[in-house]
Amino acid sequence: MNPMTITKWLPRLAGGAFAAFLAMFALDAGCAVELLMHLIPTLVVIVGILVSWQRPRLGAAVFAGMALAATGYFHTYRSVDALLLITGPFLLTAALFALHWRMTRNHE
Repeated sequence: MNPMTITKWLPRLAGGAFAAFLAMFALDAGCAVELLMHLIPTLVVIVGILVSWQRPRLGAAVFAGMALAATGYFHTYRSVDALLLITGPFLLTAALFALHWRMTRNHE
């Protein structure tokens, strides 16, 4: 398989997998309003993926910004476990988008 194809799809799949992981937390909702509130982080990640679909450089910035926002909002810097579980997937997706952007820039 072509490395360009792998680097194109890997950040999108990683973001989608993280969105699915976040959506699992909505399963404990008791009513429709709670369900929608629990799905807000999932929707934010999905919007981030859609915004970044054709612009990997923007995707790297968006997901790095989400990582900073999650670190500040959830105070994940206090625990390594929380940092890896919550902030880690955002940083991984940002790094994968940056890698794809760099490979496409060098390829042109």
